[in-house]
Amino acid sequence: MIRRVVVAALVAMAAPATVGAQPAPLFGPEPPSSQVETMHLTAVAEPVVVRADQAGSRITLTLRVVPRDTMRVYAHDAEGYVPFTVTLDPEADVVASRTVYPAAASHVFPPTGETSKVYGGPVVVRQPVTLRPAARRALASGTSVAVAATLRYQACDDTLCYRPATARVQWLLEPAPDR
Repeated sequence: MIRRVVVAALVAMAAPATVGAQPAPLFGPEPPSSQVETMHLTAVAEPVVVRADQAGSRITLTLRVVPRDTMRVYAHDAEGYVPFTVTLDPEADVVASRTVYPAAASHVFPPTGETSKVYGGPVVVRQPVTLRPAARRALASGTSVAVAATLRYQACDDTLCYRPATARVQWLLEPAPDR
């Protein structure tokens, strides 16, 4: 309870709710990228090469997340704060299965002594998906397919918890070259 009061007081002084290296573009949101850098973390969506024999089966999208030095990101199963989540866009040409998050570490927040589940170092998040027919057709014709997602999280350092943040990321599914 004490930590929530401290967090509420500090949130007013923390970073803006939407983070990114560049100011917002004048004509709509910036498209997602395969690498996202915020003031709290770096996330990289690894490209996926899809072979013809994989087109109807499940494939796995891999996201590598590295919190900045001294930062901790609340884990996917943290309670009382905004947990780290990956949500695929509903219009994506894939059907998502349950996201596989790594195990979290326990961390004691120094100002209050409260213990929470966090990611304090590099982690890998895996998202199993099945390609929809449109994606299979595109890949079979030699066209790449982009799969976009939103990351949502809250981060803290040793003295301050920041406002929850969102970032956009995308995976690029590439057709395997002909042999």
